[in-house]
Amino acid sequence: MGRAIDVSIEEDVELDESQCNSEAGEQTAPKFAARHYMNAEIAALWSLSDDSVRKIFERDPGVLVIGSQKLYGRKRSYTTIRVPEFVLERVHRWLSKV
Repeated sequence: MGRAIDVSIEEDVELDESQCNSEAGEQTAPKFAARHYMNAEIAALWSLSDDSVRKIFERDPGVLVIGSQKLYGRKRSYTTIRVPEFVLERVHRWLSKV
């Protein structure tokens, strides 16, 4: 009944020059492999509400927004957001004005 399925991806991902660190000669991970933060994680880190975090990030470029569009009669759409680390750092710098 419960069969184990072994799934492995054996693809080579080619990196372009913009994804490589030219000074050290090392390759960096592609953007899709970056750490993605959940709404609640950011809210806890920044001492904000989940709704505040959602409002800050839901229209920001690079953020994954998963879910349905706003449904008629509901207060808000029910979506899940995942914020890549580089976007989190960029928005933090922008909000800190550093």
